[in-house]
This record gives sequence, C-alpha cells and structure tokens, in this order.
Amino acid sequence: MILELRKFESFPVDIELVDTTPKIELNVDSIVSLDKTLLELTIQKSEEEFFCQGQLQAEATLECARCLEPFKQKLINDTDFIATSYKKDGAITDDEDRVYYDANLRADLWEIVRQTVILALSLKPLCREDCKGLCPHCGTNLNKKKCKCVVKEIDPRLEPLKKLLQANNRKG
Repeated sequence: MILELRKFESFPVDIELVDTTPKIELNVDSIVSLDKTLLELTIQKSEEEFFCQGQLQAEATLECARCLEPFKQKLINDTDFIATSYKKDGAITDDEDRVYYDANLRADLWEIVRQTVILALSLKPLCREDCKGLCPHCGTNLNKKKCKCVVKEIDPRLEPLKKLLQANNRKG
C-alpha cells in the first residue's frame, strides 16, 4: 500500500487507501489471507513531516484456534505514524512509528499495515465462541459431528482416592 503525499496541496487532508491484493507477509499462523484492506487516514503536515492518524479495516480469513477451520472476520484497529524523509540530519532513525518517503513523496505503508493487522488479532481467534474444537484422540471436528471415542482418563494423583472409594462401596 503506497501513500502518495505529492498530490495534496493543503493540510489537513482525509484519505482512504484500499487494497484488494494482499502483498504482505504477515508471518502469523492464524491468518490464512487478507481479502481487502482499507486504511482511512487524516494527515497533518509540519515542515517535512506528515503526521498520519486513522483506522485500518481488513477482511481476513483466519484459522480457528480450536477446530482449525478457516473463517472470515473483520479486523479493525487504530493506527498512527509519521511519514518523514529518509535523511534528517544525515541519519536514518530506526523508529517503528515512522515510515520514510522517497524523493517523489511516496511512502510504502505495508509494514504499518502488517503491524496494525497483527495488533487487531485476538490471541486465540475462534470461529465462534462456543467452538467445541477437535477430539484430542481421533481428531474429529466436534462442531460437525460427535466422535465415538470413549476415554476415561483419571489424573494419576487421584488413583489412590478412586481405590479408596471403590473399597468403601464394597463394604457398605
């Protein structure tokens, strides 16, 4: 997603940037794809810096943390950053809240978009709140069908208590 600052003559300015072809490597296992990304910004200018504030909305396909099925979710998150020239006092500042524009006043916003999308994600994305997940033994998606696994696991620390209860039941 490219921000072209040259086309604006007066500030503040409100803009919308839309992208339907995801080009970013998110490096997040739960994100299958981004289908559409909308970035709404208000831009202020002060000398050679452009202060950008706005909101990102992305239509994403995520993988459920419980059942591993893909599902669609709208991600929304606020963002703010500064677009500045590459050289200021002869040095490039390494600042995550900055993007750098070139001689044509074009700034690549993909890293800002990537960070904003990641921050919009929940820690455990779920296809629905009552997702039953997968059977830990056979792997059946319990949202689609019930498995036939019969598992009677007991915490080994409680095994002596079980034996004691069984002994009491036989006496009484």
